[in-house]
Amino acid sequence: AKFSTGFLKVTPAHDPDDWEIGQRHGLEIVNVMAPDGSISDKCGWEDATAPEAQALLGMDRFEAREAIVEWFRQENLLEDVREYVHEVGHSYRSHVPIEPYLSDQWYIAVKKPIEYLANKFGQGLIEGTDVPVNSLAGLALKPLLDGRLRFIPERYARTYQNWLENLRDWPISRQLWWGHRIPIWHKDIKFPEPDELQPLTDDELSSEEFSKFLNSFEKYHKAGVWEFTDYIQHQEPHPEKKGWIRVYRCLKANAFEPETKWEKDAWIQDPDVLDTWFSSALWPFSTMGWPDDTPELKTFYPGNVLCTAREIITLWVSRMVMMGQYCVGDIPFSDVYIHAMIQDGEGRKMSKSLGNGIDPLVAINSHGADAMRFTLASMTTDTQDVRMPVQKMKLPDGREENTSPKFDIGRNFCNKLWNASRFALMNLEDVDPDKFNKDKMTITDRWILSRLKYTIEEVTKSLENYKFNEPLNTTARFFWNEFCDWYLEWVKPRMQDEEQKPIAQNVLAFVLDQVLRLLHPFVPFITEGIFQKLNEIAPIRKLKGLTDGQESDLLAIAQWPEELDFVDEKYKQERVSVWNAQSVIRDIRNIRNEYNIAPSQKLNVSVNITAKDSEPIVSLYEKDSGLICQLESLGDFEVGDNIEKPKNAAAAIHEDMQVYVHDVIDVEAERKRLEKQKQQVEKAKKATEAKLANKDFVNKAKPQVVARAKEKLEELSEQLEVVEKHLAELEN
Repeated sequence: AKFSTGFLKVTPAHDPDDWEIGQRHGLEIVNVMAPDGSISDKCGWEDATAPEAQALLGMDRFEAREAIVEWFRQENLLEDVREYVHEVGHSYRSHVPIEPYLSDQWYIAVKKPIEYLANKFGQGLIEGTDVPVNSLAGLALKPLLDGRLRFIPERYARTYQNWLENLRDWPISRQLWWGHRIPIWHKDIKFPEPDELQPLTDDELSSEEFSKFLNSFEKYHKAGVWEFTDYIQHQEPHPEKKGWIRVYRCLKANAFEPETKWEKDAWIQDPDVLDTWFSSALWPFSTMGWPDDTPELKTFYPGNVLCTAREIITLWVSRMVMMGQYCVGDIPFSDVYIHAMIQDGEGRKMSKSLGNGIDPLVAINSHGADAMRFTLASMTTDTQDVRMPVQKMKLPDGREENTSPKFDIGRNFCNKLWNASRFALMNLEDVDPDKFNKDKMTITDRWILSRLKYTIEEVTKSLENYKFNEPLNTTARFFWNEFCDWYLEWVKPRMQDEEQKPIAQNVLAFVLDQVLRLLHPFVPFITEGIFQKLNEIAPIRKLKGLTDGQESDLLAIAQWPEELDFVDEKYKQERVSVWNAQSVIRDIRNIRNEYNIAPSQKLNVSVNITAKDSEPIVSLYEKDSGLICQLESLGDFEVGDNIEKPKNAAAAIHEDMQVYVHDVIDVEAERKRLEKQKQQVEKAKKATEAKLANKDFVNKAKPQVVARAKEKLEELSEQLEVVEKHLAELEN
């Protein structure tokens, strides 16, 4: 040991570890302290007669400890005094050391079998444990083991199970000034002395009344427990007074007001209050009118989901299940979602003492409630806690408050949602649902609806599995990257076409409606505001012949998006055309940006297809070249499978396709770009070659994975060949 004295002090009444030692060795339990922390001989220290002991009486415990050390020194028994680090519990309120103190408390025997519950819940031990199935601990543990109760993430079920399997009796009394006072009254009753008894006549001895009296005497004057209509009574011999008994009465739920009967008859209510977790354990059903069989209780109990923090799984979750089973006969919820903890940028828990907390009201004031919700939800996963870098922000009144730059993510998205919705609403003022013709939808209409179907399915599945960041991020990507970046751009020119305008308007209104429904759980205020505007401008949002729509006055109570069953395989196949067009458009825009070419300047573009089965791909590009020309200012546009790179053309090189933009090249800049691309391809090729050279990978990986790696190596080799060819052309 790093520090030891060879001297062991054992005070079973003043330390939990010492209590255990005392129980093992049969040591006397001596309490030398009064409730105020002073040394006293009035609370169990009966032999404090020595002068040394008398000198300590009345001292505060800290003073007494110093006095004892001084006594050792004076008696020449103290060899040395050294400082050492020790763990001492402190009160989080007063910040003074916590003093273990032996006192009478009310306990619940959580592992004791409850006989009358055996008919409903069974009896005996839960398999693999020492927990009786009809004990309170058993009532909470069994639903987890039989699958009726589950935790998300699943790893927290172990915390719950370990706690219940090793549970000790639950102390429920607290010595506080506030709380629910324990509904137990007591009264001390004295047996009558012999000279107070009157002899009975022969008639009285043989009467029926005397038999009742004997039964009554036994019932009310011996130790035991009895149940009455409004209360349960327990009595036992008085701990201090011979010839007396102490009677306890515990009120049942919805019993009479005790003040009217008991307190007038010298019954005294216990001064302690209930543990806050005892009161909280009753919350799922006491709020619904229990113990009365109310309509609310029938409708809302049991619930579905509890969302809580991991540090109160044992304190609250286990006890709600315990009490729900005991009082109502069923678990209060089936799913327990344990949310992540918000930490600062250094991974520390936010707290007042560290000064690293963020007041939600400050974040709402600086960024908005929706922005805050969006940011937190987008960062929440089931594998790790959320880290929020904290920085000071100066308010207009000069005060400094904590906030986080992470909230900019949410604010930027909300701004995008608002601005894109405004554009859509401006183009929907004369929308007519009856003018929609499903046969006149364009490929971009079918594409956005197929992407919407996928988004609805993924979001719904993620929400059902409590993956809260996934549905938000999936919807946000769909809205920003597909709806805004692409579909709105393709819609703009159609608003000038009398035939296409009603088709585009109805699809636009329907998709916006569905997006608002998907986003509403995460950004409720801005989506509700946009939804109300949408209701004013386009109250009926349906696709005639495909879907009837889902009208609602309020988004908060609107129906969740239904699966779009009309989106069939044809819709999905056409997605390839859109993706191809998007790829070419990105390449053209990247080249415009790289060579500083104005968006309005017309460009000649060639696309060379080098895929093995190139004919259908060439045909597809030729058919849907209009998608590209709609969004890019182009002169000539050519697609083929044997197109040479034009002189002074910039190239975007892919594994199975090259995009050439004519007459824009800066030879030196293009050489640098191609050299950089060559390095990237060579690096990827080398990594793939190393993987395939690894015998463990080739022998242990799935055949399709190995095959894909070989295909990738071949594609990278071809891509490298094309890049080197273009570099050689530049030299010439």
